[in-house]
Amino acid sequence: MKAIYASTLLSLTMTLAVSAFADEKAQEIISGRGCVACHATDSQRVGPSYKAISEHYDHNEETVAFLVDRIRRGGAGSFGKVPMPPNGKVSEEEARVIVEWIFTL
Repeated sequence: MKAIYASTLLSLTMTLAVSAFADEKAQEIISGRGCVACHATDSQRVGPSYKAISEHYDHNEETVAFLVDRIRRGGAGSFGKVPMPPNGKVSEEEARVIVEWIFTL
């Protein structure tokens, strides 16, 4: 019984550590790549909040790929008339980190 408890506790601790690292990494990217000029976690700025994005889309691989592309190439029409400009400063890997973080909100 102690082994099961210890294993569960270790697993939970590792999950929280990975989650905290992913959150920290995403925050570093969105701050350093200019995303915060148009987006915030809980409130709309020029673009939708990250939380609104997570509520608008289903979390699946197709959507993740779509949003990664949207971050890098820009686009319009999903959240009104204001287009999202392309962000060439964000690599594909960084965009994926951002999108996966958005879906944790």
